[in-house]
Amino acid sequence: MLHSSVHSNVHDLEKIRGADIPTKHQLTGKCRECDLADGSKIKVPVACVSIDTPYFIGEVEAWCSKNPLYDVIIGNIPNARDSKDPDMRWSPSTANAVLTR
Repeated sequence: MLHSSVHSNVHDLEKIRGADIPTKHQLTGKCRECDLADGSKIKVPVACVSIDTPYFIGEVEAWCSKNPLYDVIIGNIPNARDSKDPDMRWSPSTANAVLTR
C-alpha cells in the first residue's frame, strides 16, 4: 500500500524510499548523485519500478533514498499530472502498487 506521494515541479525524476524496492532485480546497477537542499550531495541507487499514484501510473526509473520526506516524489516526467491536478477518481491498483513497510 502506498503511504504518501507528492508531485514536484523541480526535477525530472522520481524518488522512492529505498526500503520499498521489493526485489533486487529491479535495481539497475546505476547510481545517481542527488543535490540536497542544504547543498550536500548523496549517491543513491536507481531502480526500475511501477508506481501507482494520483499523479502518475506506470513504469519509471527511480532514485532510491533511505529517508525521503515522502514515499514517492514524482518530478517533471512525461504524462505526469500537474501538482494542482491529481486524479480525483484514482484508487490504488493491486497490480501497480508500490510496496511499503
